[in-house]
Amino acid sequence: MSKKKLANFIHFLINSYKAGLTNINIVNSLLSSPTYKNIGKKIEKDVIENRLPLSEALKKNNVIPNHLYYILQAAEQSGKIVEILRAYHQIIENQIKIENELKVYKLYFIFINILTIIGVAIFYFIFNNIVIKLVEDRTGGFFAILNLIHSILSPMNVFIFVLLMILFTIILSFRNFIVDMVEYYIFGVPYRRIVFSQIMNILGNLINAGIPIQSALFISISTVENNAFQSALNSYFSKVTNNYKEINTEIISKIFDVFPEDYRLILKNSFSTGNLDVELLEISEKLHNESLKSLKSKIILLMIIIISFFLLILGGIIVVSFLSIYTSLLEGIN
Repeated sequence: MSKKKLANFIHFLINSYKAGLTNINIVNSLLSSPTYKNIGKKIEKDVIENRLPLSEALKKNNVIPNHLYYILQAAEQSGKIVEILRAYHQIIENQIKIENELKVYKLYFIFINILTIIGVAIFYFIFNNIVIKLVEDRTGGFFAILNLIHSILSPMNVFIFVLLMILFTIILSFRNFIVDMVEYYIFGVPYRRIVFSQIMNILGNLINAGIPIQSALFISISTVENNAFQSALNSYFSKVTNNYKEINTEIISKIFDVFPEDYRLILKNSFSTGNLDVELLEISEKLHNESLKSLKSKIILLMIIIISFFLLILGGIIVVSFLSIYTSLLEGIN
């Protein structure tokens, strides 16, 4: 299920539960909907005949991601299903918004790659058919540089360059280990702070709904899309909480030690005062807005660096080429 379709499905569930519909009513609504008819058919027997909870039926038939199963299960148990689903829906909407903005930068990067490829191809033609032939002095230092450029701009090297750019574009288009590393290390702190804002949002809503902190922590970590980041967080929190079984003031202190530094003390103190859920929700919204601006700035800076790099390479080759021609013409005039 795509993220957009998932967001719409969650919105459908929110409206259904707000209207007071039972799980059987919800399944019948799904069956009568052209959009969600297939989902209704998959879970019809489990919900209507076997009387399974909606979360169990959806998980059993692989309709929803695993993390949504935990969220939906917690929502069913807490009795605050609408509030928790609203929080999750907001996170999905934020993720879609960020992805759409990143898509613009990706398309721009692809556009720059295409222009670079065209520029290299055109310059390769001009270089071989005009520049090399105009240089009369075949012994000077400039001609040695030109020969080097000529070997670099061989058809095979140009083909490999084009292939690498296409491969890089494909890699950026879907979730994989390389994208995880780019997000964590290249996008760096702004990206990680956005992830923590998402974790705090879910964590705060689950605690507010009466879910134990250790269970809420496990569920919130499972919503992280970056597999490498999720694995690292899960490994650390699992160790600290004895596989999500224990929680106390000392453990809470260790948990929040990996959260953004400027909010750690507030979160640790709010656990002691019993105000943790409120603080998590307030900080989550603030952190998301701050980090989103920083992430955009970092992406723009990376784009400027990449474009400048391409321009320096092509500009350097062009300058050397014209200096070679100019030097040869001056020697011919002398």
